Order: sequence, then structure tokens, then C-alpha cells
Amino acid sequence: MLPQKRYSVKGLVKVDISWAPEDKPYLYGIMKEIDIGDIIIIKSFFQRGGKQVLRIKAIGIVTDNLIKLVKDLGHCLEVKWLRYEANGITELEFTKEEFDAGVQRRTSIYKEYNPDVCKRIIELAFPD
Repeated sequence: MLPQKRYSVKGLVKVDISWAPEDKPYLYGIMKEIDIGDIIIIKSFFQRGGKQVLRIKAIGIVTDNLIKLVKDLGHCLEVKWLRYEANGITELEFTKEEFDAGVQRRTSIYKEYNPDVCKRIIELAFPD
């Protein structure tokens, strides 16, 4: 099963920046840095019990990093989906300090630098 149509059509993933390139060029700069072979996730954030929760909904690998403008989706990259669950594959909880530690996750697109989060996503993508 592929992610919801608002995110994906036939292996294309919408990088949901929600801004025009001229309005938020730095977000498109981040998108241009995504390489073939990079792992990409569809995620959401929310608070629960005083903690920040990262819900991972889909995990895929970028197969073509040429940004394409696709009707009804917007700016897209090609992705091979490895896992998808509408209600989330897993949730990772953070304290406020862990959540804010050097990473700006509140933007539409960002690179994850926390090695624990990266390892967990790889484990989910490639279970033993």
C-alpha cells in the first residue's frame, strides 16, 4: 500500500513544503540536497504527556532526486516505498531537551542529525 494520494502517486513523493519556491527558497535548497539512496519519511509531530512525539507513517528510499512539478501534488521526488501504515509505523518520544537539541524539526523538510533517530528509522526500514 502506498501513502495517501496527497503525498504520493506511482512512486513520486510530495515534499510538502507548502510554500512557493520564491517564498521559502531555503526549504527548496534543502530539497535539492536530497540524494539518490537517501531514506525519506512521511512524519507528523505532536505532544503527549509533556513529550514531543514523532510519528513515522512511511519510509522510502529516493530513487531519483530530480525535482518534478506534478499536477495536483506539487514538487516531487521519486521514492521506492519500503513501509507504510496510515496510523503510523511507530512513534518515537522525546523530552523537550532531546527534541530541541540542535535540530529544527518544525519545518516542512529537514535533515535528521540525531543518530538514535536515524538508527531507529533504518531498523524499521530493514527489519531482521
